[in-house]
Amino acid sequence: MPSLHDAIVALNPTYYWPFNDTAGSTTVADVMGVHNLTSLVSDGLGVVGPELNTTANQLFSDQIWTGPQWGVGGWASWSMLALVNSPQAGALATLTDFMGIGDPANRHTRGVWLQQSSGAVNTLLYTLRGTVNSTNIAFNNVIANWRLLAWTFQLSPALWTSYADGVSSSTNAATAGVAPVATDSLWIQSAAPIVVSHVAWFPRVLSQTEVQTVSNQKVAWPYQQPINLPYTIGGGGTVDLTPVLDQTTQILDNQSTIDPVVQAIKQDTTNVLGHWTGYETVTLPSLNDVLSNITAGITATIGAGSSAIAQTIGQLFSWKPWDWFAPRDLSGGEVCEQLDVDVSLEAYYGITLRITQYPESTIFRTPDQAWSYNDLAVITFRRSGDIIARHGVHTLSHSVAPLPQSLAPTNVDLPVSIQPGDYHIIVDPEPGVCFTLTGYVLP
Repeated sequence: MPSLHDAIVALNPTYYWPFNDTAGSTTVADVMGVHNLTSLVSDGLGVVGPELNTTANQLFSDQIWTGPQWGVGGWASWSMLALVNSPQAGALATLTDFMGIGDPANRHTRGVWLQQSSGAVNTLLYTLRGTVNSTNIAFNNVIANWRLLAWTFQLSPALWTSYADGVSSSTNAATAGVAPVATDSLWIQSAAPIVVSHVAWFPRVLSQTEVQTVSNQKVAWPYQQPINLPYTIGGGGTVDLTPVLDQTTQILDNQSTIDPVVQAIKQDTTNVLGHWTGYETVTLPSLNDVLSNITAGITATIGAGSSAIAQTIGQLFSWKPWDWFAPRDLSGGEVCEQLDVDVSLEAYYGITLRITQYPESTIFRTPDQAWSYNDLAVITFRRSGDIIARHGVHTLSHSVAPLPQSLAPTNVDLPVSIQPGDYHIIVDPEPGVCFTLTGYVLP
């Protein structure tokens, strides 16, 4: 059975927007021409469409689609159709704009526009309006199904004709009213939730037979329900599940492609069996004993606190990468005086000192102008009052890692801290020098 897309294309529309576009896109493609629709909001595309593996666009409030200039001024015979899907009693009780051809900023000044309303549960009314007259398209028993709307305008004699799922809804004598101008465009927007797809425009009057070629492709299944549910018969009965092998020829034709693959798999299996020759007496328990001995030989035990941790040597000597550590502000922002930070029993791997201000008299003497002859600051590491390391800072950033007399962080989570007790980091800046101090800690 041909799809909705194929049925509409067969009618040769001038513009056709299936709305089968990617979620998040702000453009809807015109598959017949260059009149793509655009929107500033991208939150409606990608919802379940009227056919399996298709999508549609959900409209609600802030999203409006507009096209380029229509390029057609004055009245002429034309037709439009669209698949729409509204929730049960989801439209407003009063007529609300949904789609039209005219000025998007002044919708009711000229051209035509389509409105929807829901005065009762399970009932929808669509009204096609111009500046003078209107015609209605009514649906009952909506139950959130997809519906095909179609409406035509015949120039002479002037007639509005509307169709609901291929059935003529009304034919009214039309008074043209204020005609659209060449700079007008198509606009689509709804203040009530509605889903739209397969919008098309034709520069002629479609017959009811032509409209029905599209409505006959519409699958009768509830919106957002699986299309491939098991088939059931009302009142009981059986279903013939005899398989139909209508693709036997295609399967036989593919043998020439599949057979070499099967042969290659067979050869690989033969090779594996050949490599296993001579090892038939090896049992799984004996392999387990060998692996256990290997593991015991490469495992070290570390006493940590009140417990002991046994890990392989590879894990103990596999350090955590620098990017794994989390930065932590140790100076509380910019500091311009001595800073003494107590990191006793913490888990800092390294620190970075960054010079933020320095005297204008500071001279950088190296070719890259990055090294100052005089110390900009001094970083001192003290443990129990004793100096265990001292760094003179001559550059605008200075890092120390790992911290002196600290445990090395490994890929084994040890229940001890990296820094010992009474451990201080002291920064003494040169007068006029300001800095920040960042520590890198195990998360």
